[in-house]
Amino acid sequence: MPWTSVTPIVLWAVLFIPLAVALWFIQFNSRLTALLFVVAYAAASFFWVMTVNWSLVWYYLRFVPAVFVLLLIIRQIYLTDGKPFFPRGGVTGWAGFFIALLLIAACIPLNARVLESFDYESYYQGDAILVLFPLREGMYVITNGGNGIQGLGMNDHVRSLFGTPSGTLPNQGYAVDIMKMTVRGTVSDGILNRDYRKYLSYNEPVHSPCVGQVVKVVDGIPDVPVLAAGDPLGNYVVLKCFEWYVTLANFRSGTFFVKEGDRVGLGQVLGRIGNSGTPSIPHLHMQVNLGGLDENAPAVPILFELRFSGRNAIYIPQF
Repeated sequence: MPWTSVTPIVLWAVLFIPLAVALWFIQFNSRLTALLFVVAYAAASFFWVMTVNWSLVWYYLRFVPAVFVLLLIIRQIYLTDGKPFFPRGGVTGWAGFFIALLLIAACIPLNARVLESFDYESYYQGDAILVLFPLREGMYVITNGGNGIQGLGMNDHVRSLFGTPSGTLPNQGYAVDIMKMTVRGTVSDGILNRDYRKYLSYNEPVHSPCVGQVVKVVDGIPDVPVLAAGDPLGNYVVLKCFEWYVTLANFRSGTFFVKEGDRVGLGQVLGRIGNSGTPSIPHLHMQVNLGGLDENAPAVPILFELRFSGRNAIYIPQF
């Protein structure tokens, strides 16, 4: 499921709000069973909190599940006051206990794969590239990114939310998509506004994240309507920074300040974000490859100021 979809947020509301209401009223026969059901709810919520691009609706909505868990803990402490810690009553009494254990067991491998999205050292044997954040003015959110090669749900460049291959080239296995966000937690005027000019990222200046040379510039691709099919990268620039090839994509046509062969300094303005690439919501796409521009060139993890980013990470540049 692409990061440009609000469907995961709707699914969360349809599934987890009724579950929270049910857990609020159910009276379990033991404190242990009540605790395990709350833990199961928390474990299932963790997957959605981490993998959903909440900023499409409201970034801070991702903290609501944590509030639900806290309230359910308090509620179950009240409901199970005076009840035995362990279940009683034979198989029937232990049924809820084992159901809760099964639910927790089902969530463990999913959440482990999510956490793998923050782990690249186990799968990438070279050095990650250390760069400055390429955007400067305000607050930014990583809407898509992380270890897409082995992780799950955080990086749609390689595999979808539920693990199926997305069809994108493996050289984007550590790529990130970045959008500008207000302190109120919104990225546009309204939810998935159809006017790309209403997104904060649109026309935002992009700065060189490293010292290098411009080896390729693709320009002339017009902006397309929001969520329309577009060129995979749109207008883009490739910088050769030592042995790394840094691609920054989805620029607005005609806004490049550099040309092929130019040397660029750290922080130099390269151009402005547009809506020329896919997925066609104004954002900055960034990927790094080792040794060339070939589709089989190894993907390289990106460290923004010593920080490896996954989905929903926030950056507030201080330079």
